[in-house]
Amino acid sequence: MKVIYFKEKETKSPGIWEFALNEDDYSNYLKKEPVYGKGIIKYSEGSIYKGDLFFDGKTFNKIGFGEQDFLESSLNNLDAGGKDNTILYKYVGQYDYPHGDWIYGLGTLYFLNKDKEPDSFIYGKFLGLECTKNIKINKNVRLLQGFSKKMQIKQLMHKNLVNKFLCINNKITRTLFIGDSYFEFIGNRFNIFKDSINLGIGGAKFYNFINLENNLLIKFSASRVLINLGFNDIHSGFSNRQIEYQLNKLLSFLFKKMKVKEIYILTIINAPSFNHLINQEIDFNKYLFKKYRENKYIHIIDTAGLFYRNNRYIDDYISYFDKDLVHLNDKGYEVYLDCINNAIK
Repeated sequence: MKVIYFKEKETKSPGIWEFALNEDDYSNYLKKEPVYGKGIIKYSEGSIYKGDLFFDGKTFNKIGFGEQDFLESSLNNLDAGGKDNTILYKYVGQYDYPHGDWIYGLGTLYFLNKDKEPDSFIYGKFLGLECTKNIKINKNVRLLQGFSKKMQIKQLMHKNLVNKFLCINNKITRTLFIGDSYFEFIGNRFNIFKDSINLGIGGAKFYNFINLENNLLIKFSASRVLINLGFNDIHSGFSNRQIEYQLNKLLSFLFKKMKVKEIYILTIINAPSFNHLINQEIDFNKYLFKKYRENKYIHIIDTAGLFYRNNRYIDDYISYFDKDLVHLNDKGYEVYLDCINNAIK
């Protein structure tokens, strides 16, 4: 095994610290050809990764198995879905650099208490620091020293917003809005919807609300629900099949546990910044129409059709979006909310 040390390790500065590879691969590395190995990288926010690396000829990429220590990172106070007053400590598990040079796959996210002692952990499938699927730990999973199986918790993201929602006095309503930033940013415009509650959470995906079923959704009572999700799922690399599975899981909870009578699903709007994803979004919207066209209890509101129809964008498409070319501006919300209001009257 050949180990290469870099100057950043001596200075403890951000960058690659060391890279270990087979002796037979060393000549390829010198020629800047792709090779696999193991190494250590320090990131600018202070976290340190140790584990499998792939050198593509220019960059060292995380892929395979590794661990990232956040204890000295500015991210250690990040809301990563742990218990209140805990510190983000370490992630141990799978990585896959095509997914943003970041965490992707099965792993364990550890937390310490304020005295920096083992407190709790989340185990499951991760995309970044979000657990897309909580999994009950089994005897074959080795935990870090000081942690035990009884310390396992489920991830609860967006705690500040969730707590705000839970403070709503009257949780009985006619219409419940469940969605991402397109709902959250409705703001004061939401007054046009009478007897309604808005649970919009920026960046939310289907699995976020699935994880919030017992902590948030079940606390509310509504005869009908509007769903605006899928945008962030697609942009995070989920396939339409995966999204369909999670949609059906959420629908089952709403009908069976919350006893909702009607559900309205909004089609996914293609934002100008994500034109390259238009085909996947169109395919998912087609799936919605095909599956629920004849359903008496599930209705589709074609908000996507406000901006893209007859296989083309409307002429002044971009004028309906904010400067980030992702979210709607006032002009966009005017037609968006009119479309919703007319559908649910």
